[in-house]
Amino acid sequence: MKIMAIDYGDARTGFAISDRSEFLASPIGTVPERNAERLADKAAQTAAEYGAGEIIVGLPINMNGTEGPRAEKCRAFAELLKERTDLPVRMWDERSTTVTAHNILNETSCCRYSCRNDNFGGLS
Repeated sequence: MKIMAIDYGDARTGFAISDRSEFLASPIGTVPERNAERLADKAAQTAAEYGAGEIIVGLPINMNGTEGPRAEKCRAFAELLKERTDLPVRMWDERSTTVTAHNILNETSCCRYSCRNDNFGGLS
């Protein structure tokens, strides 16, 4: 099943889609939208276009396990998505994901310059 992942941001939001094996996810772009309702519409439309069977929204939990204002915004966005699609929408604890991604890119000899591309969302 393909899974669409969303890295929700105030100014830009990154979208990625997994392959059917759920092993590899590829960035499919960023959306420069500040209005959460319009963004949720676009996300639901994109999930349908790519044939996603599930949507995952990154949840920025603090390292001590607490949730701050950013996590609340992500949860509210996920609720907007649930209203717009019949797909399951889950939250994903994204603690340490940026560090892990940087480590993987470093191990595969990806230079920092190419990681500044908007398609990498939070990696820049």
